[in-house]
Amino acid sequence: VKKGERVVASQLLAHIGNSGNTLGPHLHFQVSDAVDPLGGEGLPYALHGFKLLGRIPSLPGLLDGNAWLPTAAQPARAVTGETPLENMVVQLDTPVRRERNRAPTGAVADAALPRPS
Repeated sequence: VKKGERVVASQLLAHIGNSGNTLGPHLHFQVSDAVDPLGGEGLPYALHGFKLLGRIPSLPGLLDGNAWLPTAAQPARAVTGETPLENMVVQLDTPVRRERNRAPTGAVADAALPRPS
């Protein structure tokens, strides 16, 4: 997305993958008041909806191959008008427009995480 460009609901903005300095595929989403994410302040936002599946107890544990944990108190639940907290495992429920000859991407944010047994 470039400065001045408008986006609409369900527009594909990015693919989940490992194109930067990371140890594995993930989705980093941030709204900031500056072009340089390190030089700006984060701005509040809410997602239209997502399903809360569980949480990652610790990043080092995940990198060692430990699975994320399903939400203990209840089964996966739908959440609307909120922002996931750090280390939450969520499934986005906003439809993602498919590009020609491509599988849908961006709908499941936990695809590369070790699954609980």
